[in-house]
Amino acid sequence: MTDQEREQHEHFEQWAKTYDQSRYQRFIFQRVHQGVVDLIQENRWTTSVILDLGCGTGQLLGRLAGVFPAAELIGVDPAEAMIEVARTRRRPANRYRFEAGSAQAIPLPDTSVDLAVSTISAHHWPDLPAGAREIARVLRPGGHVLIADFAPNSLLARLAFRFSGDRMYGAEARRAAFEQAGLTLLFQQPLSAGPWWPVRLVLASAAAKPESPE
Repeated sequence: MTDQEREQHEHFEQWAKTYDQSRYQRFIFQRVHQGVVDLIQENRWTTSVILDLGCGTGQLLGRLAGVFPAAELIGVDPAEAMIEVARTRRRPANRYRFEAGSAQAIPLPDTSVDLAVSTISAHHWPDLPAGAREIARVLRPGGHVLIADFAPNSLLARLAFRFSGDRMYGAEARRAAFEQAGLTLLFQQPLSAGPWWPVRLVLASAAAKPESPE
């Protein structure tokens, strides 16, 4: 972990207790979460296990609990303080599982997830290709991954990234990372929340299990 990554990690550890009261919740996170939930509902995927990478305090999983009332909901985040808060706030507790971990080292077995999501987190990943490979590893055949993150071609995003030190992954970098991991990129499109909105949705799928010959 670099000094910059360590500093960022400590920031999220300290932010955990007030994270849900942040002004970013209203202006960014809640809008992005709603866009992700809307897209998932439109596609009507059948899923029994959902993984949220960079889950924070588990707010997105809380929304998805209503969409998939029988699904197991798993949140992974590098900040242990975020995980601790999520465990106390998401109820009933037996519906959720929260683990410390990262997109580059997901603490789950192979082919154990139907749907992986990540919102406003991928720009923190130090290695996008490694994250894509890990997602491909844990996805079941026919499973999907939906990532919502800042689009580097947005003026607002460029200004923010100039001072943050985070990584700006463009469309081609994302395409290459997903395809090299064996995932099929289905689309990359802006999240519809106004012309200035700097967030892009990326959807990919794992290869479906071939049908057995009769």
